[in-house]
Amino acid sequence: MTKEEKQKEIVKIQQSKGQLLASIEKVEKYLPLEDFKDYCDAIYTAVAYQDIILKAIRFPDMQDNVSDLYNIES
Repeated sequence: MTKEEKQKEIVKIQQSKGQLLASIEKVEKYLPLEDFKDYCDAIYTAVAYQDIILKAIRFPDMQDNVSDLYNIES
């Protein structure tokens, strides 16, 4: 992956993270408390995975270590 391709992927993932986090405020008024908690848990889980992917893109030499650390298969 070229430096430009990496940068494009990083921007896409960061935008996605921002949209996911922004959605929390938008849906809060439409969900009962327990459903909202579940929604937040799911969003934060997705954001955590995106952080792992960003780390793998930024530091490709550490990709195996990142996968092992979080017990994820490529």
